[in-house]
Amino acid sequence: MVRKSLDKSFSSPACDKSRATSVASNEQRLGWRLPEWMRLTGTSRPTLWRQVKRGDLKLVYVGPTPMVPRAEAIRLGLINK
Repeated sequence: MVRKSLDKSFSSPACDKSRATSVASNEQRLGWRLPEWMRLTGTSRPTLWRQVKRGDLKLVYVGPTPMVPRAEAIRLGLINK
């Protein structure tokens, strides 16, 4: 039995321009908590952690809280510098 990969990439239709606009809506924002990031990009928690494990998404920790920094959104092309 062939198992299909459920992994989404950032170039998927789930990450369209309207979501990128949502990510960019607050220009002063330095980062996003994981539930916010998952909602904005349309990814699931397991997919997000697979991306982190592969090195496709970098996180920073603010105390015990993992966050996706603004630099990652810029690197992924979700917002302009």
